[in-house]
Amino acid sequence: MNSSKSIEVYVLAGGKSSRMGQDKGMILFQNKPMIQHILDEVKNMKLPINIVANNNAYKTFGFPVLKDIVQEKGPLGGILTAMNHSQADEVLILSCDMPFMTSKIIHHLISKSDQEQICVAQSKEQLHPLCAIYKLTLKFEIEKRIAHGQLKMLDLILGVQSKIVNMDIFEKEHSDAFVNINKPKDLVNFEN
Repeated sequence: MNSSKSIEVYVLAGGKSSRMGQDKGMILFQNKPMIQHILDEVKNMKLPINIVANNNAYKTFGFPVLKDIVQEKGPLGGILTAMNHSQADEVLILSCDMPFMTSKIIHHLISKSDQEQICVAQSKEQLHPLCAIYKLTLKFEIEKRIAHGQLKMLDLILGVQSKIVNMDIFEKEHSDAFVNINKPKDLVNFEN
């Protein structure tokens, strides 16, 4: 990554958590709130950290908490909120429900970010839009897509200049890094 560019971290925790039945980021997982796992990983990276959430309880983690500027627009709305707030050139977007994500993988993603508008992680041939870097120059495009109800993240990634970063090199060491804990049974399956 070009060191003259600036980057800020935004952890998205504003979803409905409909499959979980309660606020995912605040659910205890391995004895701490789910979001704490990802916050602990990025804390050591010396980047500004923010949380995008509509629940004031997230203020207890000690980072700025931003409410969605447009409600009910999914991750795209969260990214727009991040872009409206950020003073950086790029925003690193992470999801609160990926407790096994590592700073090593995040560093690798940042190191691969270059001229593209989006730099997105891929593992096992699946793209991870909530482990990706978005340039602030995309803000108008995102506003336009939200205004037209075009909320699919994959459509955005495929519709602009994007770099896909294959993370399978970390498979042996961090095989669960991209696991999302979405349902109560996921909590049970991965608790140990």
